[in-house]
Amino acid sequence: MRTALAALLLATVAVATAAGERVHGASDRFADSEVRLVWGVLRGPDETATRLVIRVHDPLRRYRHVALDGIDPFTQARTRLVPPQALNRIADLDTPRAGVADWPSREVRLYRDDAELRADTPALAVYWLGVPDTTPEYADRAGLEARLGR
Repeated sequence: MRTALAALLLATVAVATAAGERVHGASDRFADSEVRLVWGVLRGPDETATRLVIRVHDPLRRYRHVALDGIDPFTQARTRLVPPQALNRIADLDTPRAGVADWPSREVRLYRDDAELRADTPALAVYWLGVPDTTPEYADRAGLEARLGR
């Protein structure tokens, strides 16, 4: 009986680990002990040229790749907005703000290794139900860069 219970517990832990952690990012900044995410908007001359940027800071290099998905909160359909890219301490996930109308929820997907990337099972996924209300907007790149930090 104990052996069966131990096997069941180990299987549960293995499934939870394989699935990774999914966390709600409540504001325009997210931070845990390994990674920091900062949102900003770079206004263009019109809405079609306005950019939504999420800067990923991984100073300890815990993650090798990062991607961004857009999600329809009603159907749960998803699309890849920014394909996986190498994460070498800092990466920008840059998308047109106009796309928020079609894919309002955002999910930053962080992968520790190539196997996680191939299986599309991120170690950490941080999601937002929409663009945080507190996300600041900037008219120039210098203001946005100061906000996002290096």
